[in-house]
Amino acid sequence: MRKLFLKIKEEFNPQNWTLKTYLLTALGLLSINAFGPQGIIQYILLSQEKLRLETVVENQKTEITGNKRKIRQFKNSDLSKLKIIRQELGLLKPDEISIEIIDSEN
Repeated sequence: MRKLFLKIKEEFNPQNWTLKTYLLTALGLLSINAFGPQGIIQYILLSQEKLRLETVVENQKTEITGNKRKIRQFKNSDLSKLKIIRQELGLLKPDEISIEIIDSEN
């Protein structure tokens, strides 16, 4: 048992290490850094996810802006209300176009 302990102690002595030992250690550390939970690959995956989510946010902002415009138009125009109500009820024909004429006297 004592001989085994001395042999292990000699192998873990940095003075006895060879180039092969250093290369294997470096390779092990590199693989941990590349494939670990906070490694380079995880960083790349998170960067791609961030870009995807930024695109989704931009699309949502565009949709929100369009919906706000529709709400403003709905609040301010009786003809717009009539068109939307007819569309929801199915009373607006597919080839029918609703046109709003603004009176210039107001």
